[in-house]
Amino acid sequence: MTEPPRLTWYRGSVLPYASLYHTLLRACELNGLLPRELAVMARPRDRHEAPRPFGGIDRERLATLLGEPAIKFRWATVDDAPAWLRSALFSYDTRICPLCLAEGYHTDLFALRFLQTCPVHAVPLRSHCRCGRAFMMILSDPDGPPGSCPCDRLRFFTPELCRRPRMTSANLQAMDQLVAWLDGMTCLAHSEAVAYQCFWTQELEPEEFLALSEAMGSPCPPGLQPHPTKNALRVVHGPNTIFHNDVCHQQAFADLDLREKASSYWSDAPAFSVYRAMARHFRRHVAPRATTWLEAPTAAVAAETLAHHPQAALVITEGLWARSVEPYVRLRRWPYRAPPAGVFGELSEQVMLHASISPPSREFSATHTWIAYHAAATALLQVWAYADKAVQEFLLGRGNALRHVEIASCPLRPWWGAKRRCDITRFVEPVIDCGEAWGIMSRTSKAARLFGVARRRHRRRRAIVAQWHSQGPGLTFSRERGWTVATAFTPANADIRKRRLLGQQDAGAMFWIYRETGGALVARLCDGRVQAIGETPRTAIKALRMALLRLRFLAPPY
Repeated sequence: MTEPPRLTWYRGSVLPYASLYHTLLRACELNGLLPRELAVMARPRDRHEAPRPFGGIDRERLATLLGEPAIKFRWATVDDAPAWLRSALFSYDTRICPLCLAEGYHTDLFALRFLQTCPVHAVPLRSHCRCGRAFMMILSDPDGPPGSCPCDRLRFFTPELCRRPRMTSANLQAMDQLVAWLDGMTCLAHSEAVAYQCFWTQELEPEEFLALSEAMGSPCPPGLQPHPTKNALRVVHGPNTIFHNDVCHQQAFADLDLREKASSYWSDAPAFSVYRAMARHFRRHVAPRATTWLEAPTAAVAAETLAHHPQAALVITEGLWARSVEPYVRLRRWPYRAPPAGVFGELSEQVMLHASISPPSREFSATHTWIAYHAAATALLQVWAYADKAVQEFLLGRGNALRHVEIASCPLRPWWGAKRRCDITRFVEPVIDCGEAWGIMSRTSKAARLFGVARRRHRRRRAIVAQWHSQGPGLTFSRERGWTVATAFTPANADIRKRRLLGQQDAGAMFWIYRETGGALVARLCDGRVQAIGETPRTAIKALRMALLRLRFLAPPY
């Protein structure tokens, strides 16, 4: 193997995080090479030492040509970031700092989104020359000499700066903070949808920058100050994952052997468990007994039942949500029935990718299951939000028919997992407005609930007493005094109970039993002006039976 020829270069003149293309253009100027010639020299080689036709720049080979250590080219391009991070954090525009360029320094990190000012000089970054052209720092630029704008009014370096920049490493402490923040971003846990670049928005919003910085425990670097428009994300603190606790938890889960107890139709993966729990919650608490008036989530039924049932829109939304999440849901629902033999439950690719963690880093191994459950819930709630929006637009006459709505291909907001030094996982998830079904339940205090119960009981007492007084005087029987005529006795409190009178021919007779202001117990018929008095509930009910028996002898038609 022959060593490549050394180029004319001043060692130590590559500053930290300097742009790779800026360094290559300087090398072309010093050695009298065309950009394409230097690109061929620094191109990756095959096993026969022949340049690969479509290869990029081999940094180790370039470091050998220039006599520089390869570590100097770290973060020389945005390609050092993962693919998902490049599309989410960086723009395609080349931006420069005029003061940095005047000192012979440029970095590709200026292309970071929401980075409007230079971290070193705090001056606005520029993406266009004075002539109006965008900066093109590429080796294949056919216009103009290397390292200048085609109008030749702006040069990226002078002959003096081409040899050795005036900027020093001590002046780049602000860039060190920015790179440390980017290194933390590369260590975030994320879903496979983000890794595969599918089913997600592929762009970070300003509020996500701030939420991720809070989760990582590091403030936003200088110059990177996004302005959030709304509070659209929240940070959830995970369990403390100390080593000896993790061993105990892993042993406990291994002893349970949950796979043998799981359903044969559903897998025991967290995404399936969360989906089944949400469907069960909706069926039992949000819209119970919905199958009695709705057999299938169709548009015709929705239009007819919306005016007669307040939960019609919710049930239509749940049907569209289930159809989008579970592709083969019609094999077991509408009506509910056992699925065919040999068929297993599946969820859509969209949900499964967002509920899967990639890469399975060792840092998140202890909280892998906890993150997986939160990730599945985040994806399912976003699908619900899409379904709710489609139903509301359809009911208002602005949307398409529900059978043509395709939610399984819509992009979802991503989630992120961050690990801090205290070994506590932070889960960053979008705040989703799911409306009436999955919104945050408003829980009042216990004192307020007791006050509400007492108020309803007193309102019921006043209504019952008013009904009694409207009936006028009636027959009152007691074993001591016999028959008298009196109005209804006033209850001492709101404890008025309605019971069925047993042991009579008309077993359907209902009566009220309560304590009157004098302390005695009163049993009064609900549909008749007959009441009896006793010292205890037993004696009062027994006196009412005796009174009805005597009335039959006195007045048989009663």
